[in-house]
Amino acid sequence: MTAEEERDDDLREDATHLRDDLVHEAEEEIGGAAAMLTAEEQPSLLEAMGGPYGAAESALPSVAFVIAYTAGLEVTPAAAVAVAIAAVAGVIRIFRRETVQFAFTGIVGVVISALVASKTGEARNFFLPGLLANVAYAAICLGSVAVRWPFVGVLIAGFSGEEGWRDNAPRMRAFRNATLIFGLIFVLRLVVQVPLYLADATAALGVVKTVMGIPLFGIGIWLSWLMLRGTEPPKPGTAAPAA
Repeated sequence: MTAEEERDDDLREDATHLRDDLVHEAEEEIGGAAAMLTAEEQPSLLEAMGGPYGAAESALPSVAFVIAYTAGLEVTPAAAVAVAIAAVAGVIRIFRRETVQFAFTGIVGVVISALVASKTGEARNFFLPGLLANVAYAAICLGSVAVRWPFVGVLIAGFSGEEGWRDNAPRMRAFRNATLIFGLIFVLRLVVQVPLYLADATAALGVVKTVMGIPLFGIGIWLSWLMLRGTEPPKPGTAAPAA
């Protein structure tokens, strides 16, 4: 095998690992969102953002990377700082007696971003996995509405076992609108952040990503909960209003 073929194999393997890690991270985030959307009591905006600790844990690695990089560190050391911050946050989760799974999930996304930035040598690529994830999320949400299988409905049904929601007009409408909210959030992130990425404005991108990350997602969960509580899931064995 030639050196070029070996390099191509390494790139394919890295791409496979990146895909698998992104899928794992997305599954964990989706599961948390489903639990919040099916809660009996209305979550506060702060709760929807994961509480003060959850919001800080989400923001600190990116902020630390930008500060370290703009302070003069090279891309790889700055990425290592972000990973270290995420690792400390994971350890704190364990000491708070939260599951190791959640602690691990919080680190995965930062590690992916750090690896991409380090391998390419470009600071802006620390944010590339997040941009790609938003492209995928937006496509899933908007595409699912187009085919009349709104993703929030599929998510809730899979999480709670709800049946017959597509034949319940008010429930279907609420799921469609909630899915559109999330789809628009992902699109809005791309509209704002992609130009900054293309302009290589790393510091500005870090600030915008923090502001449009957990806070914006929390608002989406809060609004979606309000929509869904206005409808009731069909009870087993009863006929639902036709859509």
